Amino acid sequence: MKTIQFFGVLKVVTVLAVSAIMFVSCSSLRVATDYDKEVNFGAYKTFGFNDKTNELPVNDLVRKRILNAVVSELTSKGLTQSEQPDLVIDVLVRTSERESVTARTEPMSPYFGRRWRVGPGWSATTTYDVSSYTEGTLIIGMGDTKKQELVWEGRGTAVVSGKTPEETRINKAVQKILASFPPTPKP
Repeated sequence: MKTIQFFGVLKVVTVLAVSAIMFVSCSSLRVATDYDKEVNFGAYKTFGFNDKTNELPVNDLVRKRILNAVVSELTSKGLTQSEQPDLVIDVLVRTSERESVTARTEPMSPYFGRRWRVGPGWSATTTYDVSSYTEGTLIIGMGDTKKQELVWEGRGTAVVSGKTPEETRINKAVQKILASFPPTPKP
């Protein structure tokens, strides 16, 4: 965390270490989904993973947890894992460095003196807190193997740390991302 204070001409910069937050609970997981509105999702009975899924930029434990969570969710929705799938599942993991800036302005009492200027006056101190954090996104895409087209995509984004996410957090994140699959057609 960087703290920058402005007081007249005086600038003070203090740098504090910020500890990253572990993969946050699902309540702070932001989820977005999109799908092809012309597709009949009831026609899909089987799924399989894209060959590149084993190249996820995460360690083996996290990769296995993510894939097991996807299999568990899709089988609970009536789909069966197959070598000749109707849907091919692609899983991506991305991270990006972000900054959050918070500004606080606090009025101060009147001052007198020649250092800044002569005479009465009011001053204020504005403090800016800059926090750096890592944001991770888990993207689950589903493609129709016959059409070779993306038909559904869901993504979940949350603050992450360098620590290995717990299995229960991964399961809840995948569950929340896949909650709207298959989409229900709107009349």
